Amino acid sequence: MQRRDFFKKGIFKALKKAVETTEEVYDVIHESVVGKNQDTDISQIPDNQDYAPVLVGISKSKKINRNLKFPPGALKDRIRFLKKCTGCGDCVQACPYNTIFPVFDSKLEKNIPYLDPNMNACMMCFDYPCINACEVDALKPLKKKETLKLGQAKPIQEYCINTKTEKDTCNACRTSCPVENVVSYDKNFHPRISIDCTGCGICIQACPTFPKAIVVK
Repeated sequence: MQRRDFFKKGIFKALKKAVETTEEVYDVIHESVVGKNQDTDISQIPDNQDYAPVLVGISKSKKINRNLKFPPGALKDRIRFLKKCTGCGDCVQACPYNTIFPVFDSKLEKNIPYLDPNMNACMMCFDYPCINACEVDALKPLKKKETLKLGQAKPIQEYCINTKTEKDTCNACRTSCPVENVVSYDKNFHPRISIDCTGCGICIQACPTFPKAIVVK
């Protein structure tokens, strides 16, 4: 085989692989945008029934996985919240830290407010302006002694500085946590996060590693 033919075949294989990958990515994005059930009427979905909205640009495929949360005070029954929320965007505008953002739901044909504590922490404002801005009671004030619960932070030990050094080198997650005694360290200085975690994501924002050594699920 001549050298020129060898390189031609190599380039052809590379281009073929690129096209196949592009088509695969397109299929994933197309599924997320178009969806399979365009005629879903949320008014016909009973409360408490599982509902997976089709979000533009966010696929249910494992290849594209986003861990989005509803804003503080969101009704615990997600179907009730989705029915109540009008998509007005008042909570988005009220957030002083630009943590809440709208995502268009093609099934409901309206914007739904979300936040991603893994990307931008909820700062747990004392007066929760996002809740106060909601006029349709989709976001309800927290009850007395009730604490915010967006999710549960979990350490990723392999990225943690203390795991690598086996010393108390970093305590950013503990000192930044707004809830006392949620973050602690074991005898090897590995971080431990209790179930009292609010899932706000402030510890992630404070974590100096890349990739981050904490994730909110």
